[in-house]
Amino acid sequence: MFDIMIKALVYAMWAGLILSPITLLTMRVFIVLKARLNGVKLWLALLLPFSYGIESLTGDNRLKKVYHILLIIFFVFLLLGSCFLFYQYKG
Repeated sequence: MFDIMIKALVYAMWAGLILSPITLLTMRVFIVLKARLNGVKLWLALLLPFSYGIESLTGDNRLKKVYHILLIIFFVFLLLGSCFLFYQYKG
């Protein structure tokens, strides 16, 4: 049972570190393309940290809600992955 927990923590760490930037950046691109932003606003929406550009420059749509749900899921993955790091440090 303990091995299953450690394996789940390792997979959560990899999912959080590898899948989250790729997935969230792809979602940002789709949101910006759907909002039809041009020029500087497009790059601000894509590259501003903490999703500030997405929140302030795009309208409300269904993709933003999916983006927020994925953001929460990946945060939980990274939180679980940090538990694995603490386990390795103390172990």
